[in-house]
Amino acid sequence: MLDCAISDLISDHFAVRAFIKAHRPSRPRKKVTYRELNRIDEDRFLSDMLSLPLFTSPASDVSDLLAQYNEGQSSLLDVHAPVKTKLVTVRPADPWLTDEVLAVRKKVRA
Repeated sequence: MLDCAISDLISDHFAVRAFIKAHRPSRPRKKVTYRELNRIDEDRFLSDMLSLPLFTSPASDVSDLLAQYNEGQSSLLDVHAPVKTKLVTVRPADPWLTDEVLAVRKKVRA
């Protein structure tokens, strides 16, 4: 939609006003998976870890011990910090925001 108006003033210059309605293209979104590791209750996690078969009845073979470790840690993480997924909007990076600019902003704020 375009709306344009020209002023009626007598002058050698005319003001031109324009209202242009344009839609910004939508930004791409991507799916991100993560775990909230900082929300793990450390005491419960340690208690559950010590009750894993890796500690209660360890295997005699090194490859079986590794399998016990991997399966135990995976199951513990699934219980205490399950995998979450969310959609985030991909935003372009600010090319002007360099380490030098951030350092100066930090110095000014102090």
